[in-house]
Amino acid sequence: MAIVLVGFMGSGKTSVGRILARFLDMPWVDLDKKIEKEIGMPIHKLFKKFGEDAFRVKESQLLLKELKKDVVLSTGGGVVIRENNRRTIIKKSEYCIYLTSSFHVLMRRIRKNKKNIRPLATNNSYKDLEKLFEERKVLYKEVATIVVQANKSSPAIVAKEIMQRMEKA
Repeated sequence: MAIVLVGFMGSGKTSVGRILARFLDMPWVDLDKKIEKEIGMPIHKLFKKFGEDAFRVKESQLLLKELKKDVVLSTGGGVVIRENNRRTIIKKSEYCIYLTSSFHVLMRRIRKNKKNIRPLATNNSYKDLEKLFEERKVLYKEVATIVVQANKSSPAIVAKEIMQRMEKA
C-alpha cells in the first residue's frame, strides 16, 4: 500500500511523512531527495541547468516506481501538475493525503527554511506564487482521498490525524 502526501511547498509533506511512516512502521521516501540522489545534483541546479520539464520527467518516472512499493511517499509540490501523475496517484495509491494550509502560513514557513532552496519560490514573485497556489489547490483536491488541515498543528499531530482518518475511510 502506498500512502502519498501532496500539497504546496511548505505544507509539511516531508516532516509529516517521516513521522507518519514511523507511526505506521513503513518505509518513508521523499521523492525530491530520491530525484536528487538519482541525478546527482540538487533540484535547484537541475532546474537551472536543464529546466523544469527535465525535472518533471524524472519526477514522473520515480513516482511510478515508488508507487509500486509499500511506502509513505512525500512528493514535491508540483507533482500534480502533470495529468498522467494525477491519474497515476489516484490509481496506484490507496491513500492520497492533501496537506492544506493558508498561503500566508506556507510563505512564512518557506522563508524561514533557509536550508531548502525552492526554485519556484526563488524565481517567482509573491503574487505569482499566490496564483500558483490557487491553481494547484484544485489539483490537490482532485487527487486527494483525505484532506488534512496542517496550518497550526505540529507534524506529529497531523500524522496522528491522518492515521485516524485512514482508519475511518
